Amino acid sequence: MSERRHIDVAAGILVDQDQRILIGERPATAKHSPHFWEFPGGKLEPSESPTAALQRELDEELGITVGAATLLTTRHHAYPERDVTVYFFKVSAWQGSPRSAEGQRLAWVALNELSTYRLLPADIPLVGELARLLGLDSGNA
Repeated sequence: MSERRHIDVAAGILVDQDQRILIGERPATAKHSPHFWEFPGGKLEPSESPTAALQRELDEELGITVGAATLLTTRHHAYPERDVTVYFFKVSAWQGSPRSAEGQRLAWVALNELSTYRLLPADIPLVGELARLLGLDSGNA
């Protein structure tokens, strides 16, 4: 029996002035879960910290430079083919305007609309906690 593959991922939760959260759609060519929506980020490289991975991935995916990020929570998820640990960061400051640097669709979404998107299974449990974790006004989100 082969050992399950484990992947560590850093994901950024970017919130704009209207309390909307940025998500991106995985491209059709993605090896894992194409066309699912996710919080921007990606896999940690060997010996890379979650914070360094977040900074690198958001630069590569969105063309932004992270100014300030705080670890909100860490979640584990078992997919059929792999186990994933996701480090979710609140990105409270960045330089540049997020843009699709890798051809993925992006959307700024109100907190109460996130559940209408086909999110990655590893991201779904976080949605119900985001208002509290981010300190957002859930009545307006």
